[in-house]
Amino acid sequence: MSVNTFNLPPVIRGNPFAATGEWLRGNPHTHSTASDGQMTVIEVAAWYEAHGYDFLCITDHDVVAELDQEPGSKIVLIPGAEIITDCREAMGAEVCAIGITEVPRVRVHPQLVIDDVLAQGGLPFMSHPHMCGVYSGLLMTFEGLLGIEVFNAHIYGTRRRAFSVTQWDELLSVGKCVWGWASDDRHSRDGHVSPGFEPGFDRGKAWMMVRTPDRTAQGILSAIRDGLFYSTTGPEIKDIQIVDDYIEIRTSPVKSITLTSLPWCGSRKDAPPGELITETRIHVGAAAEPGRAKQMLQNFARDYTVDNPKTVPCYFRIDCWDGKEGWAWANPWIWGSVTWPLAE
Repeated sequence: MSVNTFNLPPVIRGNPFAATGEWLRGNPHTHSTASDGQMTVIEVAAWYEAHGYDFLCITDHDVVAELDQEPGSKIVLIPGAEIITDCREAMGAEVCAIGITEVPRVRVHPQLVIDDVLAQGGLPFMSHPHMCGVYSGLLMTFEGLLGIEVFNAHIYGTRRRAFSVTQWDELLSVGKCVWGWASDDRHSRDGHVSPGFEPGFDRGKAWMMVRTPDRTAQGILSAIRDGLFYSTTGPEIKDIQIVDDYIEIRTSPVKSITLTSLPWCGSRKDAPPGELITETRIHVGAAAEPGRAKQMLQNFARDYTVDNPKTVPCYFRIDCWDGKEGWAWANPWIWGSVTWPLAE
């Protein structure tokens, strides 16, 4: 029998491993000839279906493309767009929106683009924030942003700033509870070789695994909105659960499994030299669960002065690394919050 001494709720936001349904593989960021991609929607959809994908988001620049498919195709296509903004604080900030039918405005402030997406019931993510200089302080000012792109295969393949994991943790640590996705950001076509880059660098390299009982565009979008997915470049996260005050994680063979939480918290399990691991148990006390977070802030209050009260979420998230070029990122588990300085 599980003993829950940390008073955790029975359902923690953002836990696809406790949800019902099947796992669907999809790429949330794809370009076609409707903008600067080198394949038509029909061609790129056929490629992803042939390579085992269940859904594909077409996110051309500043336009929602027509979603044509081959007769008999079963891959679920989801409309979207990658929308350029006018933001003096960044170098080319773009909002990747899925589940929308039009792009009312371009080259306006990112918040206005986010508002347009939300008004249509769409899901706004910030594209490759580290790549285009949308740093944490700026991201913290946006309201309604559902998540950020924590890994971009196109940018990784062209040897630029592909990871935005630090920005993700900084947002989470100040109460901006956003999801993290990984994508191909595909532009190339089969057979195309970009000088200096390996063939296929932006296709089949990064994807989302979404848990949903509804294999439709609306069902997939609903699951993504609720954080019922993880992102990966190869490793599989098979399960995350809390049993007897331990966070138990099961994965495909990896070199390390890391628990990240609020500042000064966290833990990592490394495989022995020359070996891989497929599971680990990390005590909940290593994460910023409410009791530990409160005690931590009480300890800080003895040495630091905080002029403006700050509410932070009690969260942890899991990522794993296969020792090569394979990473996987689970969305944060969030339960409650703590305000610093603490009330007298």
